[in-house]
Amino acid sequence: MLKRYSQNVIDKLYMFLNKGFKIAISERIITYNLMDNESIKKPKSKKETEKVEALTIEEEQKLIKVLKKSNHKYKNIILLTLFTGLRIGETLALTRDNIDLKENTLTIEKTLTRNKEDKVILGNKTKTKAGTRNVYLSSNAKSILRDILQDNITNIHNLLFYDYKRNTLISPNEINCFLQRLNEKNNICKHIHTHMLRHTFATRCIEAGMSAKVLQKTLGHKKIQTTLDTYTSVFNKFNKEENKKYDLYMKKIGL
Repeated sequence: MLKRYSQNVIDKLYMFLNKGFKIAISERIITYNLMDNESIKKPKSKKETEKVEALTIEEEQKLIKVLKKSNHKYKNIILLTLFTGLRIGETLALTRDNIDLKENTLTIEKTLTRNKEDKVILGNKTKTKAGTRNVYLSSNAKSILRDILQDNITNIHNLLFYDYKRNTLISPNEINCFLQRLNEKNNICKHIHTHMLRHTFATRCIEAGMSAKVLQKTLGHKKIQTTLDTYTSVFNKFNKEENKKYDLYMKKIGL
C-alpha cells in the first residue's frame, strides 16, 4: 500500500516512525525499536518520479525581460528567487540582516509557513535543518538586492518584502497567482509556478558545470541523493554533452 506514495513520503514516514519508537524506548514504554528489525524493509515507491519543470533558456530570458520592464511590487521577489534558487517562502522571509554584499552571501535562516488556522506566518526556522545555509550571490542576485535596499524597510519584522498597504506578510500564493497572470498576459511559457523558478536556477547551475555536492548545499537539501534524484534527467543530459567533448577531442588528435 505504501508503494503508492512517492519515495520522499515513504522516507519521511519511516523517519517519524523510527523517531517515535526511540522516544517510546526513552520513556520506557517499550524495550525494543521495531524499526531495527532486519525483516522490516522499507518499500520502494512504484510512483513515477515527478519530472522537474524548469524554464528553457529562451523562456527565462523572456521572463526576465518582461519583469525588468515592469514596476510591479512583486518583480524583485520573482527575480531574486530565480537568481538564487530559494524556496519562495525563504525569499519572503529574508531580512536586511541576511544580506552580506561584501562577502557575496545571503544567509537563509527562516521561511514563511502556516499555523494551525492555515494562516501564513513567519517561521523561526527553515523547512529543514539543512535549509539553514549561506547562499553565494551571483552578480544578478547582487544587483537585485542593491535595488531592494534602496527602499525604506520599516516593517516590524525587518523583512525585505512586505505588504505595507495591508500591513501584512506577502503570501507565496499571491506570488504564484501574479506569476500565472503575468504568463497569461505575455505568453512566456506553457504554464508556470513559483517552484519552477527554483528548478530553473538548479538547471542553469548544472548546465554551468556545478557539482551535485555544491548544488545540494546551495538548495538546502539534507541529502545529496535528493539532489541527484530530483535532477537526474538534467545531470544525465549534462553528462552526455560533456562526454561528447572527449569524443571530439580524440578525433581532433587522430585517435
